Amino acid sequence: MNLAYFKYLVFALAIGASLLAGCKKDDPDDPETQKKLTPTITVDASTVADNKEFIIKDGVPGSFTVKFVANKGPEGKDLQTFIIRQLADNVPLAEKTKTISGGTFSWDSTFETTTRTPSTVKFTFVIKDKDGKEASFSRTYTTKAEGTPITTPEFKEASLHNNYPYLISPKGTVINIGNGEASKNDIDITYFYSGVSGHNLTSPVARNNSTLYGEFAITWGTIATEFRSTTLSKSRFDALKNEDQASLAAEFNSGSPTQVAGGNSDGSRATSIAKEGKGGQIKNGTVFAFRNNKDSKYGLIYIANVNTDGVLGINIETLRQK
Repeated sequence: MNLAYFKYLVFALAIGASLLAGCKKDDPDDPETQKKLTPTITVDASTVADNKEFIIKDGVPGSFTVKFVANKGPEGKDLQTFIIRQLADNVPLAEKTKTISGGTFSWDSTFETTTRTPSTVKFTFVIKDKDGKEASFSRTYTTKAEGTPITTPEFKEASLHNNYPYLISPKGTVINIGNGEASKNDIDITYFYSGVSGHNLTSPVARNNSTLYGEFAITWGTIATEFRSTTLSKSRFDALKNEDQASLAAEFNSGSPTQVAGGNSDGSRATSIAKEGKGGQIKNGTVFAFRNNKDSKYGLIYIANVNTDGVLGINIETLRQK
């Protein structure tokens, strides 16, 4: 081999090695490249330890902190989405999503261990960038009850229909409107169907308003009840049957006010919910929270079925504080 050919060969090998190195750097599947493109999460030392056990004494919940800082990858896209996922005894709860922006996102929040029965809850915190690349971490805790046993809410099913011409539900028991005035101190939810507004669940006090309710108005409404919409799933509704009834207040407080009817004689808030498609939210699978403002007791209503054929009405399930 002559010297000129040897120098040419070494030069070609050097170029080849350089090209290979460059290809490796730009390879999207290369671990080092992925590391530069993917967001990172730094969890603060104040964040609750994983697999922590909380002792729930006499139904009083505990609390814990989650604090972190997320950054986009050094060569990645800006951050775009923050997601909180929850599993309660392996049952997924409603996912919470927040839109974020920029290269850095900080979060610091305190959670309440609202599950008062022995259980395991897992939180997963996810950060995604504009390319969909993500980083996440999880915290799992268990609860153990001590002291006074919990009080679970009262569960009832009811069929409300328009044959009489309407039925009323006092504390979970359905009665005819003809017996309404005699039970006025107990009735906190009324039902009727209107060809204009569809299915309605209303506060008795709100329904005293003859201008608003016309032929469906009553004169004896005593209790002002406030409704709020929720994002609760049926699985979560069912899980609450076995939790302390104080959990119902937490679900109400995190809900959103629905259609509020004004002009109540006692000045309190009272709500009417009309059928989906006619200005309201009643539809299959919906869960509403409510508060009876007479005794400050809370409850949930699950819309099991909205009848569209034959007898007009709705089938509901309720959870109420005792």
